[in-house]
Amino acid sequence: MLPHNQPFLLLKVFILYGMASDCCFLSSVRLDILQRVTVLSSESVEVAWEDPNVVTTSLNIKYCINSSSQCQTITANTANRKHEIVELQKFTTYHILIEDFSKGITVKTLEDSPSSFPQAVTVQIRQNGITFEWEIPQASERNGIIVYYLIRYLMASGTTTLYNHSIANTATFSEPNKLSRTFANVEEGSMLGIQMAAGTSRGPGPYSAMLNFTVEFVSISVSHQTDTSVLVTWTIPTTVLPLANVTKVSLFYGLFEDSNKQIQLHTKTLSSTIDNLDIGKPYSVRIEISLGLVRTTSLDKVIFSKEQEPKIAPTGLTFTRLNKSHVELSWTALSLYEARGFPIYTVFVRASEQTGWERELKTEPASSTFIIVGVLEEGIEYEVQVRVTTAASDSTGLASDIVTIPPFGGASDKPESENVVEGVAVGAGVGGSVLLAVIVTVCVLVVLIIILFNRFKNKRHINSKSNSGNVKNGTHVAYESIKSSELEMESTYAHLSIGMQVLL
Repeated sequence: MLPHNQPFLLLKVFILYGMASDCCFLSSVRLDILQRVTVLSSESVEVAWEDPNVVTTSLNIKYCINSSSQCQTITANTANRKHEIVELQKFTTYHILIEDFSKGITVKTLEDSPSSFPQAVTVQIRQNGITFEWEIPQASERNGIIVYYLIRYLMASGTTTLYNHSIANTATFSEPNKLSRTFANVEEGSMLGIQMAAGTSRGPGPYSAMLNFTVEFVSISVSHQTDTSVLVTWTIPTTVLPLANVTKVSLFYGLFEDSNKQIQLHTKTLSSTIDNLDIGKPYSVRIEISLGLVRTTSLDKVIFSKEQEPKIAPTGLTFTRLNKSHVELSWTALSLYEARGFPIYTVFVRASEQTGWERELKTEPASSTFIIVGVLEEGIEYEVQVRVTTAASDSTGLASDIVTIPPFGGASDKPESENVVEGVAVGAGVGGSVLLAVIVTVCVLVVLIIILFNRFKNKRHINSKSNSGNVKNGTHVAYESIKSSELEMESTYAHLSIGMQVLL
């Protein structure tokens, strides 16, 4: 017989399981029925569950963006055992659960191509190349990890009428964190239009609007005002005239290799004075003219407010013998801080028994740190020295140690080249000869190909004559033609061979 309080016990069990008025108790309620969450795409997932062992027609599925309070709830039919959630954010982590029946599962939607293009696309024009700069798309529009960028550009040279004949090209970059790219060797006067796109592993997104511009360079000149000040003047490209079109003009200057000072100039200004410069110290100066999203920048120009005598003499003077009458001299360059001006090097040469210098050679350019010295007589010992001056020097400059060149003929003297010229870098002389030799070789091959082609045509001429019945006459004509071609080939090859030997 049941205890007298059995009905109250059953009621307590019923309440503990949380049964609502629209369901009834079966065997045992499952407290975690969420079976799996499958990611279907960049915007959808599928939620699957088991039988909750509760008579109910619907379940509430709750999904929240991970680590945030942005949650939504949808109702699903219990009997379907699965439900697809759509219109989720791309490449986003969600925490999904079935209310009252599960703890939840965390998943992440798939990547997709970006919804937007790179931001703040700008162009910087310099004489050594054109640099495109940009910013990564907004986080909500990346839809994944940006792994490359695309730059699509239209290029034409000369007048704008060539724009219609330009071909669109695409360059792919796999450096997503390097938000700039420079293209070298762009001619002044070229007209360009660029567009940019960002890409994930799923592909590229849309391109930005076309940014059109013309490549024109800024040139600057510097004149000395006082010992501590200079006047900087510049020209503005014709495409940005009138000056009202210019949005900003900036003058950058600072100690050489440390341009950390900036002067902001008025847009109508075409010159500016830089004051309070240190005497004998090198500075770099550049001008940047902005026209909307396009900036035209001059090359850095090194200046001195006033040059002074060098601090130290050249060091490391050595020689390399090129042949019995030529040597190459080289030495260590002075820095601009050591030279306290633009260095000018002069080489002095004399026979060892002489007391005064017999020859004085200027390097070309003046700052070059090597030179070829020639017309050295066999059996004579020579002495050489290099001196440095600046434009401010009143003396002959600071001199290096004297280096002795022993007479030619020692065991270590192995001439490398007979074709050298005094005052010319050996690399230039040898390189020029090699280039000429290559050109001549190509010419020889072209001539031989032409001759062989004519010979083949003459052989076909023989066959044609034979087929027409004039075998004897055709053979005679072809023989004379082939003989003439062979003689021409031998003569041409001989002359070209002689020419190559002379050049080499």
